[in-house]
Amino acid sequence: AHVRYLVLDEADKMLSLGFKPQLDRLYGMMLASYDSTAAAVQPVAATAKKDGAAKKRKKGQPAPEPSEPVAVAPPAAVEGGCARPQVLLLSATMPGEVAAAAAQWLRRPEEVSVGEGGANAISRTVTQVVHVCAEHKKPDKLLKHLGRIRDATPPTERNPPRVLVFCNRVKTVRFLAGMLAKEGYKAAQLHGQRSQ
Repeated sequence: AHVRYLVLDEADKMLSLGFKPQLDRLYGMMLASYDSTAAAVQPVAATAKKDGAAKKRKKGQPAPEPSEPVAVAPPAAVEGGCARPQVLLLSATMPGEVAAAAAQWLRRPEEVSVGEGGANAISRTVTQVVHVCAEHKKPDKLLKHLGRIRDATPPTERNPPRVLVFCNRVKTVRFLAGMLAKEGYKAAQLHGQRSQ
C-alpha cells in the first residue's frame, strides 16, 4: 500500500505542544526518500544511440545535441512507481513556528485562508459580546444574556440564534454545559478531552 496523502491537522496546536520532533520523524519516514529522489533526478534530456549506449565525450567538450530523447522523471519524484504523497498542513493560526514547518515539509505550497480581511477578521454575521464581571457572577450574567437573546427571538423562528461560549478550562466547559442543560438550553461541549 502506498500513501497518497499526509494530513497534518491542527499543526499549530501540535507544534505548540512540542510535537515537532515526532512530526519531523514522521516526515522523514514517509517523505524523505521522495525528496532525496527528487533532488537526485534532474529534468534534463540525455542522449542515447539506437543501441542504447550513451555517447562518450572528452572532458571540457560541450554536450552534443540529443539524438534521441530519454525519459527522465519529473521533479515531483516517483519512487516505486508512486508519486510523492500530497501533504496538507491545516492550522487555525499561522505563527512563525507553523510557517517554518510549512517551509520545511511542503513543496510548492498553496495557502488557503477562510474569511475576509486577514487572519484576525471576524465574520459580519457574528456579533461579539463581552461582559466584564466578578468570577462568581459569570454564570448568572451568562443566563441573563442568553435569556435576552431567547426573549428577542420570535417563537415562530425556525433557526434560533446559536451562541458560542468560550472558556479557558475544561472543567468550566463541563460545568456550563450542565448548568445550561438544567435551564433548558441545548448545549454541546467542545474541548480537547473529548474522545474522537
